Amino acid sequence: MTYSRAVVERAGELRRSGLSCREIARELDGPSKSAVARWTRAGAAGGTVGRAVAKMDLPKVVGDGPVYPDIDPDDKDALIERLVLENAVLRAVNDVLKAASLDGMSNREKTLVIDRLRPCGKWSLRELTSSLGISKSSYEYQRRAIARPDRLAPLRALVRRIFTEDGEGARGYRFVTARLRELDEPVRASEKVVLRIMREEGLVPRWMRRKRRPYSSYAGEPTPAPPNLVRRDFRSALPNFLWLTDVSATVKTTILTNAQQ
Repeated sequence: MTYSRAVVERAGELRRSGLSCREIARELDGPSKSAVARWTRAGAAGGTVGRAVAKMDLPKVVGDGPVYPDIDPDDKDALIERLVLENAVLRAVNDVLKAASLDGMSNREKTLVIDRLRPCGKWSLRELTSSLGISKSSYEYQRRAIARPDRLAPLRALVRRIFTEDGEGARGYRFVTARLRELDEPVRASEKVVLRIMREEGLVPRWMRRKRRPYSSYAGEPTPAPPNLVRRDFRSALPNFLWLTDVSATVKTTILTNAQQ
């Protein structure tokens, strides 16, 4: 499809204002993102946009840098958009997990990140799920699971109250389980369920929060050997002056002396 010069020039003006190719295509409601990018690269959009983008240098990455099989290495607009998406994903991960890392994220946490990014409308669901490495079906399942009411909510409140009031923050899950069964209206819950709730709620007894000293086999310097008062003279003129015994853990015979001067 052929577009008028006015459309191409309008695309150039929008590109110079800082909009991305996707936003320009949505604004003009006609050309595709690839067409706008092609105009930009060729310099057709106003004559200066293409040269400006062609001279744009991407940040240098130590090593080989990221590789995107679905993006042409010469398509700098697409590469910039992908980097912007990854930056937004990391920011959302930092807000959700308080750690800028994608390693070890569960599908539930990835779903929370996607739900945080979707309202801005910059990226499609396919782009977000692909960037986070989660399938659309898993995302939809986690959304329904998050929306379901927590069936353990009443038990969570009881566990928190018993831990903070009865246990004074110093007792473990076995104490909490026993207290649940001693209530006026006994609550029968397994120890595993109570333990899982305490972990999810961050209820850790005080004795487990103490820093433990790391193990060390160092017992100090050896004590000096006692003086040899007997000097192999086992004759004694007084009772209880020389004692003789043996240590079963060793082969040698140990002579204990009780020198009374």
